[in-house]
Amino acid sequence: MPDDTVDDTIEEAAPSRRGRRRKVTIVGIAASAGGLEALGHLITNLPADSQMAYVVVQHMAPQHPSMLTQLLARQTDLKVVEITDGLRVEPNVIHITPPNNDLDIEDGVLALREPHAAIGPKPSADYFFASLAEDQGEHAVGIILSGTGSDGAHGVRAIKAAGGITMAQDEESARYSGMPRAAVETGCVDFVMTPDRMGEELLELLTNPKRAHIAVEEENSDVVQRLLLMVKNRLGVDFTGYKKTTITRRIRRRMAACRCEALADYLAYVTEMPQELEALRNDILISVTSFFRDDQAYETLARVIPDMVRDKKPGDTIRIWVAACASGEEAYSLAILLSEHLGERLGNYQVQIFATDIDADALARARKALYPDAALKNMSREMLSRYFLARGGYYQVVKSVRDMIVFAKHDLIQDPPFLRIDLISCRNLLIYFNAALQQKVINIFHYALNPGKYLLLGKSETIGAATSRFHTVDKKWKLFRRLGDARPQTREQMASFQPRGSDGNAVRGRREPKEVSLNDVAMAALIAAYAPPTALVDRDGRILHVHGEMQSYLQIGQGTPDLNIFTMVRRELRAELRSVFVRAHQKRTELAGPATSFYHDNQEITVRVSVRPLALSTDELFMVCFEPAVAPVGTMSEPRPGLDEDPRVQELEQELVATRENLQTVVEELETANEELQSLNEELQASNEELQSSNEELETSNEELQSTNEELTTVNEELQIKSSELAGVNADLENILRSIGFPIVAIDRGLRVTRYNQPARRLFDLHPTDIGQTITAVTCKAELPGLRDRLHKVVEEGLVDRFDLTHDGTRFHAAFLPYRDDIGNPTGAVLTFFDSALAE
Repeated sequence: MPDDTVDDTIEEAAPSRRGRRRKVTIVGIAASAGGLEALGHLITNLPADSQMAYVVVQHMAPQHPSMLTQLLARQTDLKVVEITDGLRVEPNVIHITPPNNDLDIEDGVLALREPHAAIGPKPSADYFFASLAEDQGEHAVGIILSGTGSDGAHGVRAIKAAGGITMAQDEESARYSGMPRAAVETGCVDFVMTPDRMGEELLELLTNPKRAHIAVEEENSDVVQRLLLMVKNRLGVDFTGYKKTTITRRIRRRMAACRCEALADYLAYVTEMPQELEALRNDILISVTSFFRDDQAYETLARVIPDMVRDKKPGDTIRIWVAACASGEEAYSLAILLSEHLGERLGNYQVQIFATDIDADALARARKALYPDAALKNMSREMLSRYFLARGGYYQVVKSVRDMIVFAKHDLIQDPPFLRIDLISCRNLLIYFNAALQQKVINIFHYALNPGKYLLLGKSETIGAATSRFHTVDKKWKLFRRLGDARPQTREQMASFQPRGSDGNAVRGRREPKEVSLNDVAMAALIAAYAPPTALVDRDGRILHVHGEMQSYLQIGQGTPDLNIFTMVRRELRAELRSVFVRAHQKRTELAGPATSFYHDNQEITVRVSVRPLALSTDELFMVCFEPAVAPVGTMSEPRPGLDEDPRVQELEQELVATRENLQTVVEELETANEELQSLNEELQASNEELQSSNEELETSNEELQSTNEELTTVNEELQIKSSELAGVNADLENILRSIGFPIVAIDRGLRVTRYNQPARRLFDLHPTDIGQTITAVTCKAELPGLRDRLHKVVEEGLVDRFDLTHDGTRFHAAFLPYRDDIGNPTGAVLTFFDSALAE
């Protein structure tokens, strides 16, 4: 497990000999308006020899050269340099980003990039922080200082998700609090303080090995489990299946933020401040993603899209499930991928993408579909212009893509899964689970997928022991195809993959070898020397255990092996064994038959069969012994002379042969009857299995109904959210219309009235019942010649028509403006009539 000492928290600097490399922590600092003052307070109080490197991303005018390097150099003894392309960071140096550039970092080397977005702050804090998080991981540090807007909010989320440290200036000391407030509102800021205290706090965090330390014995104590139980009871999120290293690392971060040095101190703090549990939950759940992350994985996925829709007919539904969708980038990426590769054919299908997560805040961000430039760095400009609209420094996904996706709060472990899915994408979630929980999730995915459909995992994840249930399509990018028919598993079957308790069903460790006594040795020797070949059987003759050499007495016939002793025993002993066994079973006493001789491997063998019921057994068990015996007088090896000539002896021998044949016939008939009874029993068992199968199918149908109900509930929640948003927009619009004092009328493409305000009744005889009526059919009180032609020109060609008119002595400036949708196409017109007297 990583340790939060200085050795584990900082990154290595410029290469030198192995073992002598000095180490450096890279601290990203973002600022905008009012940032120069905040930067001055920060750098003035930075330690002189901290082995930290500082990278400043200050918003500046792109067309003017910057004096920031010279200004900051006057306030600190640290070296201040302007970044050039390919510069490697150095400890105790402040690196300044030049104007009109975005900044990237890879392996500690800084790279200047042309700004990705024409609109928005430059350099972008979000862009650099996201790159810093990806490059440095849990060793990244991000600081947000004074500034307007919200640049850096996405970046601190990326650093927090990578396990780094985040800080923000408090609003009281910030001249402009927009950027710090936006960062704090993400819930991803560890420390909020004045800039002059940040350097000391960073040095304390990175150099004090006792700060927020969890000892090995504390990890294995019940304190961590108590914390997780408190989170589960208060917030309904169960983290007990997560890997111990993940949990302890996140707890350590919260301990540092709360200034707790020991785990017991943190438990006491949580008990006193229960709201800290929400911060811990958010810290564990925090994740970062981007559009088309690992583009080769999407290229691999694109190659199977034709196969995924091959069996789809026009009107069918393409169902995709994005589990742990975070803020929605991956869900939107898959929707865009489908649009790109299906093109016009996409309209032939109904696309449903279920994007789920247990983080309600992340889902709220996903529904807005607003993303900073840093989240789109893997996307081409052509795709950006086709699927996104610029919205004040952010980009919003177009409505046609948003309509494909339903975002829902869903617990992958506890809630019913979505069913009949064609593609499941669950990337970089399983790496946080322990092996038992990973296997359970994989079985849930197998249950949810349609036969032959696809599962996409993260590049560091695997399907584990489920290799027989999935075919590997791409080993590197972890794309798998479901094997098996359409018959799903029941939830009870899937529950068998859960970790078992300690109730006797748990897997037990290897037993310690038992000490062998002299009595055991003696008994084993006596049994081996004197005990005859013996078989332990049940009441039906099934062999349970064998002692001694049995080759002379038992034989395996052709076909399916049958371990029934009456089938395996030699033909010469079969009738005698069955007779003795039946009588011993009825009388519950030991019985033995007469000595019987037969030949085996050209050698005469004489044996007596005995059967002994085991009185101490709770089941009906019997011991069948094959005891060697002396050949009786007159056996096949010693015929007595003179008897063969006696007719009476010959007659008796013939009767004996006939009797034996009759007895053998009866035995065979009994065996046949027994086989028929066994066949009937097998048929009854088959019927029972069919009933069990029908019961399982009923259970499956019930679960499908539950999943369908879950989906309907999810869709209903989405509709309620959209309805609420629409009601708010409509209320805003109505209030705006009522507040405007000049006539306004809105019409659609068919020239039907959609809205109007009260002053519009001065020119048109409008009533509430006229909504939906053609404007030309409404009585116009003013002279408006050629109204229909004017409106068609505006609606069809998108032109603006301006003119003057007079009514009741009032002169109006009229303007007919096209009403455009979100992609710029005219879909109606807005008619305004402004009183010229008011303008003058």
